[in-house]
Amino acid sequence: MRGAYVDELTVISEEFFQQLLGRCSVDGSQIFATTNPDSPAHWVRRRFLDRLGQLTDWRVWHFQLDDNPALSDTIKDRYKRTYTGLWYRRFILGEWVAAEGAIFDMWDPARHVIGWHQMPAMQRVLALGVDYGTTNPSTGLLLGLGIDRRLYLMDEWRHDPQHSQHRLTDGQLSASMRDWLHTTAHAPHAGSQLPEWVVVDPAAASFRTQLHYDGLTAAEADNDVSRGISLLATLLTEGQLLVADRCEGFIREAPGYSWDPKATLDGKDKPIKVADHSLDGGRYAITTTETLWRPHIITPLEMAA
Repeated sequence: MRGAYVDELTVISEEFFQQLLGRCSVDGSQIFATTNPDSPAHWVRRRFLDRLGQLTDWRVWHFQLDDNPALSDTIKDRYKRTYTGLWYRRFILGEWVAAEGAIFDMWDPARHVIGWHQMPAMQRVLALGVDYGTTNPSTGLLLGLGIDRRLYLMDEWRHDPQHSQHRLTDGQLSASMRDWLHTTAHAPHAGSQLPEWVVVDPAAASFRTQLHYDGLTAAEADNDVSRGISLLATLLTEGQLLVADRCEGFIREAPGYSWDPKATLDGKDKPIKVADHSLDGGRYAITTTETLWRPHIITPLEMAA
Protein backbone atom coordinates (compact mmCIF):
# COMPACT_ATOMS: atom_id res chain seq x y z
CA MET A 1 0.00 0.00 0.00
CA ARG A 2 1.14 3.52 -0.77
CA GLY A 3 -0.98 5.17 1.90
CA ALA A 4 -4.01 5.11 4.14
CA TYR A 5 -6.34 7.47 5.97
CA VAL A 6 -7.76 6.65 9.43
CA ASP A 7 -10.61 8.63 10.94
CA GLU A 8 -10.85 8.50 14.76
CA LEU A 9 -7.65 6.56 15.36
CA THR A 10 -8.36 5.95 19.06
CA VAL A 11 -11.44 3.82 18.37
CA ILE A 12 -9.65 1.17 16.29
CA SER A 13 -7.68 -1.64 17.87
CA GLU A 14 -3.93 -1.50 18.38
CA GLU A 15 -3.62 -4.81 16.50
CA PHE A 16 -5.40 -3.40 13.44
CA PHE A 17 -3.16 -0.33 13.38
CA GLN A 18 -0.08 -2.53 13.70
CA GLN A 19 -1.22 -4.48 10.63
CA LEU A 20 -1.82 -1.22 8.77
CA LEU A 21 1.72 -0.06 9.52
CA GLY A 22 3.02 -3.32 8.12
CA ARG A 23 0.97 -3.06 4.95
CA CYS A 24 2.34 0.40 4.11
CA SER A 25 5.62 -1.12 2.94
CA VAL A 26 6.17 0.87 -0.26
CA ASP A 27 8.90 3.54 -0.15
CA GLY A 28 7.34 6.92 0.53
CA SER A 29 4.02 5.52 1.76
CA GLN A 30 2.19 7.62 4.34
CA ILE A 31 -0.63 7.20 6.85
CA PHE A 32 -2.80 10.15 7.81
CA ALA A 33 -4.95 9.86 10.94
CA THR A 34 -7.31 12.12 12.84
CA THR A 35 -8.72 11.63 16.29
CA ASN A 36 -10.21 13.25 19.33
CA PRO A 37 -7.99 12.84 22.40
CA ASP A 38 -8.64 9.94 24.75
CA SER A 39 -7.09 8.80 28.01
CA PRO A 40 -3.38 9.61 28.50
CA ALA A 41 -2.90 5.86 29.02
CA HIS A 42 -4.40 5.01 25.62
CA TRP A 43 -2.07 3.03 23.32
CA VAL A 44 -1.99 5.84 20.73
CA ARG A 45 -0.67 8.28 23.31
CA ARG A 46 1.55 5.84 25.19
CA ARG A 47 3.10 4.05 22.21
CA PHE A 48 3.45 6.89 19.73
CA LEU A 49 2.65 10.43 20.89
CA ASP A 50 4.78 10.19 24.03
CA ARG A 51 7.73 8.96 21.93
CA LEU A 52 7.80 11.61 19.22
CA GLY A 53 11.43 12.41 19.98
CA GLN A 54 12.34 8.84 19.00
CA LEU A 55 9.94 8.54 16.06
CA THR A 56 11.50 10.82 13.48
CA ASP A 57 8.98 9.86 10.80
CA TRP A 58 5.94 10.97 12.86
CA ARG A 59 4.35 14.42 12.73
CA VAL A 60 1.57 15.61 15.04
CA TRP A 61 -0.66 18.68 14.86
CA HIS A 62 -2.78 19.72 17.82
CA PHE A 63 -5.99 21.68 17.23
CA GLN A 64 -8.70 23.07 19.46
CA LEU A 65 -12.30 23.61 18.46
CA ASP A 66 -11.63 27.31 17.87
CA ASP A 67 -9.11 26.37 15.17
CA ASN A 68 -11.82 24.92 12.93
CA PRO A 69 -12.45 27.49 10.16
CA ALA A 70 -15.55 25.67 8.89
CA LEU A 71 -17.57 26.31 12.06
CA SER A 72 -19.33 29.58 12.82
CA ASP A 73 -18.94 31.22 16.20
CA THR A 74 -22.58 30.32 16.92
CA ILE A 75 -21.92 26.61 16.40
CA LYS A 76 -18.68 26.77 18.38
CA ASP A 77 -20.53 28.38 21.29
CA ARG A 78 -23.16 25.67 21.08
CA TYR A 79 -20.53 22.91 21.30
CA LYS A 80 -18.88 24.65 24.24
CA ARG A 81 -22.21 24.66 26.06
CA THR A 82 -22.93 21.07 25.12
CA TYR A 83 -19.79 19.45 26.51
CA THR A 84 -18.78 19.54 30.16
CA GLY A 85 -16.01 18.10 32.29
CA LEU A 86 -14.07 15.32 30.59
CA TRP A 87 -15.68 15.82 27.17
CA TYR A 88 -15.09 19.59 27.21
CA ARG A 89 -11.38 19.13 27.81
CA ARG A 90 -11.07 16.43 25.14
CA PHE A 91 -13.45 17.66 22.42
CA ILE A 92 -13.13 21.44 22.87
CA LEU A 93 -9.60 21.93 24.19
CA GLY A 94 -8.04 18.85 22.57
CA GLU A 95 -6.43 17.60 25.79
CA TRP A 96 -5.42 14.01 26.55
CA VAL A 97 -6.91 13.84 30.05
CA ALA A 98 -7.98 10.97 32.27
CA ALA A 99 -11.55 10.27 33.27
CA GLU A 100 -11.93 11.14 36.92
CA GLY A 101 -14.53 12.36 39.37
CA ALA A 102 -18.27 12.63 38.80
CA ILE A 103 -19.60 11.61 35.40
CA PHE A 104 -22.72 13.76 35.46
CA ASP A 105 -21.16 16.83 37.03
CA MET A 106 -23.91 18.93 35.43
CA TRP A 107 -26.68 17.08 37.33
CA ASP A 108 -28.94 19.51 39.18
CA PRO A 109 -32.25 18.20 40.60
CA ALA A 110 -33.67 21.73 40.60
CA ARG A 111 -33.10 21.88 36.85
CA HIS A 112 -33.47 18.29 35.69
CA VAL A 113 -36.21 16.80 37.89
CA ILE A 114 -39.86 17.60 37.17
CA GLY A 115 -42.98 16.67 39.11
CA TRP A 116 -44.79 13.75 37.47
CA HIS A 117 -48.02 15.76 37.26
CA GLN A 118 -46.14 18.58 35.50
CA MET A 119 -45.13 16.47 32.51
CA PRO A 120 -46.64 17.53 29.20
CA ALA A 121 -48.52 15.15 26.92
CA MET A 122 -46.28 12.76 25.01
CA GLN A 123 -45.96 12.64 21.23
CA ARG A 124 -44.54 9.15 21.52
CA VAL A 125 -43.63 6.72 24.26
CA LEU A 126 -40.42 5.50 22.70
CA ALA A 127 -39.02 2.73 24.85
CA LEU A 128 -38.75 0.91 28.12
CA GLY A 129 -35.04 0.47 28.91
CA VAL A 130 -34.50 -2.56 31.14
CA ASP A 131 -31.46 -3.39 33.23
CA TYR A 132 -31.61 -6.94 34.59
CA GLY A 133 -30.20 -8.20 37.86
CA THR A 134 -30.39 -11.33 39.96
CA THR A 135 -28.80 -10.30 43.25
CA ASN A 136 -28.76 -6.66 42.07
CA PRO A 137 -31.83 -4.53 41.29
CA SER A 138 -33.75 -4.93 38.05
CA THR A 139 -35.05 -1.67 36.62
CA GLY A 140 -37.14 -0.34 33.76
CA LEU A 141 -37.07 3.32 32.68
CA LEU A 142 -39.86 4.58 30.42
CA LEU A 143 -38.81 7.19 27.84
CA GLY A 144 -41.16 9.59 26.08
CA LEU A 145 -40.92 12.48 23.64
CA GLY A 146 -43.09 15.34 24.88
CA ILE A 147 -45.16 17.72 22.77
CA ASP A 148 -42.61 20.34 23.82
CA ARG A 149 -40.03 18.23 21.91
CA ARG A 150 -38.04 17.35 25.02
CA LEU A 151 -37.24 13.84 26.21
CA TYR A 152 -38.72 12.65 29.48
CA LEU A 153 -37.90 9.71 31.69
CA MET A 154 -41.55 9.29 32.63
CA ASP A 155 -41.71 6.46 35.10
CA GLU A 156 -39.62 3.71 36.67
CA TRP A 157 -40.17 0.07 37.54
CA ARG A 158 -37.69 -1.36 40.00
CA HIS A 159 -37.26 -4.56 41.96
CA ASP A 160 -34.45 -4.63 44.52
CA PRO A 161 -34.00 -8.08 46.13
CA GLN A 162 -32.00 -6.57 48.98
CA HIS A 163 -34.95 -4.38 49.97
CA SER A 164 -37.68 -6.94 49.34
CA GLN A 165 -35.72 -9.66 51.15
CA HIS A 166 -36.30 -12.19 48.38
CA ARG A 167 -35.14 -12.85 44.85
CA LEU A 168 -37.57 -13.32 41.98
CA THR A 169 -37.25 -15.81 39.16
CA ASP A 170 -37.14 -14.56 35.59
CA GLY A 171 -40.80 -15.47 35.26
CA GLN A 172 -41.73 -13.52 38.38
CA LEU A 173 -39.69 -10.49 37.28
CA SER A 174 -41.39 -10.61 33.88
CA ALA A 175 -44.84 -10.77 35.50
CA SER A 176 -44.02 -7.88 37.83
CA MET A 177 -42.73 -5.69 35.03
CA ARG A 178 -45.56 -6.50 32.64
CA ASP A 179 -48.16 -5.88 35.34
CA TRP A 180 -46.58 -2.48 36.09
CA LEU A 181 -46.37 -1.67 32.40
CA HIS A 182 -50.01 -2.46 31.61
CA THR A 183 -51.85 -1.41 34.77
CA THR A 184 -50.03 1.74 35.93
CA ALA A 185 -50.72 5.23 34.61
CA HIS A 186 -47.31 6.36 33.40
CA ALA A 187 -48.22 9.93 32.46
CA PRO A 188 -50.85 12.39 33.77
CA HIS A 189 -52.38 12.84 30.31
CA ALA A 190 -54.53 10.54 28.24
CA GLY A 191 -53.17 8.72 25.24
CA SER A 192 -51.12 5.62 24.61
CA GLN A 193 -48.64 5.03 27.42
CA LEU A 194 -47.15 1.75 26.25
CA PRO A 195 -43.67 1.89 24.73
CA GLU A 196 -43.00 1.25 21.07
CA TRP A 197 -39.90 -0.74 22.05
CA VAL A 198 -38.67 -2.73 25.01
CA VAL A 199 -34.85 -2.78 25.03
CA VAL A 200 -32.97 -4.99 27.45
CA ASP A 201 -29.38 -5.28 28.62
CA PRO A 202 -27.63 -7.40 25.94
CA ALA A 203 -26.15 -9.60 28.67
CA ALA A 204 -29.63 -10.60 29.92
CA ALA A 205 -30.34 -13.34 27.36
CA SER A 206 -32.37 -15.45 29.79
CA PHE A 207 -34.65 -12.55 30.70
CA ARG A 208 -35.21 -11.60 27.05
CA THR A 209 -36.17 -15.24 26.40
CA GLN A 210 -38.59 -15.13 29.32
CA LEU A 211 -40.19 -11.92 28.04
CA HIS A 212 -40.57 -13.46 24.58
CA TYR A 213 -42.18 -16.54 26.13
CA ASP A 214 -44.59 -14.22 27.96
CA GLY A 215 -45.57 -12.46 24.74
CA LEU A 216 -43.44 -9.32 25.06
CA THR A 217 -40.81 -8.96 22.33
CA ALA A 218 -37.63 -7.34 23.65
CA ALA A 219 -34.68 -6.15 21.59
CA GLU A 220 -31.05 -5.98 22.65
CA ALA A 221 -30.17 -2.52 23.89
CA ASP A 222 -27.30 -0.47 22.50
CA ASN A 223 -24.65 -0.89 25.18
CA ASP A 224 -21.91 1.41 23.90
CA VAL A 225 -21.24 2.76 27.40
CA SER A 226 -18.97 5.67 26.49
CA ARG A 227 -21.25 6.96 23.74
CA GLY A 228 -24.33 6.47 25.91
CA ILE A 229 -22.87 8.38 28.84
CA SER A 230 -21.75 11.20 26.55
CA LEU A 231 -25.23 11.36 25.01
CA LEU A 232 -26.96 11.56 28.40
CA ALA A 233 -24.51 14.21 29.57
CA THR A 234 -25.18 16.31 26.47
CA LEU A 235 -28.96 16.03 26.82
CA LEU A 236 -28.82 17.00 30.51
CA THR A 237 -26.49 19.91 29.84
CA GLU A 238 -28.70 21.27 27.07
CA GLY A 239 -31.93 20.82 29.05
CA GLN A 240 -33.27 18.42 26.41
CA LEU A 241 -33.85 15.63 28.96
CA LEU A 242 -36.00 15.90 32.08
CA VAL A 243 -36.66 13.23 34.70
CA ALA A 244 -40.03 12.74 36.41
CA ASP A 245 -39.87 12.48 40.18
CA ARG A 246 -41.26 8.94 39.98
CA CYS A 247 -37.85 7.82 38.64
CA GLU A 248 -36.46 7.65 42.15
CA GLY A 249 -33.66 5.20 41.37
CA PHE A 250 -32.30 7.31 38.52
CA ILE A 251 -32.48 10.48 40.64
CA ARG A 252 -30.74 8.76 43.55
CA GLU A 253 -27.95 7.25 41.43
CA ALA A 254 -27.08 10.21 39.18
CA PRO A 255 -25.12 12.34 41.70
CA GLY A 256 -22.79 9.51 42.72
CA TYR A 257 -22.06 8.12 39.26
CA SER A 258 -18.24 8.27 38.94
CA TRP A 259 -15.39 7.15 36.73
CA ASP A 260 -13.50 4.02 37.76
CA PRO A 261 -9.91 5.03 38.63
CA LYS A 262 -8.62 1.47 38.11
CA ALA A 263 -9.97 1.41 34.54
CA THR A 264 -8.45 4.86 33.97
CA LEU A 265 -4.99 3.45 34.75
CA ASP A 266 -5.53 0.94 31.93
CA GLY A 267 -6.48 3.70 29.51
CA LYS A 268 -10.21 2.97 29.58
CA ASP A 269 -13.18 5.22 30.39
CA LYS A 270 -15.52 3.12 32.51
CA PRO A 271 -17.91 4.01 35.32
CA ILE A 272 -17.70 2.36 38.71
CA LYS A 273 -20.22 -0.48 38.58
CA VAL A 274 -22.00 0.41 41.80
CA ALA A 275 -25.53 1.83 42.12
CA ASP A 276 -26.01 2.34 38.39
CA HIS A 277 -28.96 0.07 37.53
CA SER A 278 -31.53 2.79 36.88
CA LEU A 279 -28.92 4.85 35.07
CA ASP A 280 -28.24 1.89 32.79
CA GLY A 281 -31.94 1.44 32.08
CA GLY A 282 -32.29 5.10 31.13
CA ARG A 283 -29.15 4.94 29.00
CA TYR A 284 -30.44 1.88 27.14
CA ALA A 285 -33.75 3.57 26.31
CA ILE A 286 -32.18 6.83 25.15
CA THR A 287 -29.22 5.47 23.19
CA THR A 288 -31.08 2.67 21.43
CA THR A 289 -33.87 4.95 20.16
CA GLU A 290 -31.70 7.93 19.14
CA THR A 291 -32.64 7.62 15.47
CA LEU A 292 -36.32 7.92 16.45
CA TRP A 293 -36.11 11.07 18.58
CA ARG A 294 -33.08 12.87 17.13
CA PRO A 295 -34.91 14.49 14.14
CA HIS A 296 -37.68 15.81 16.41
CA ILE A 297 -35.99 17.00 19.58
CA ILE A 298 -35.83 20.73 20.32
CA THR A 299 -32.45 22.27 19.59
CA PRO A 300 -30.46 24.54 21.93
CA LEU A 301 -30.85 27.42 19.45
CA GLU A 302 -34.63 27.02 19.53
CA MET A 303 -34.65 27.00 23.32
CA ALA A 304 -32.54 30.16 23.39
CA ALA A 305 -34.79 32.00 20.93
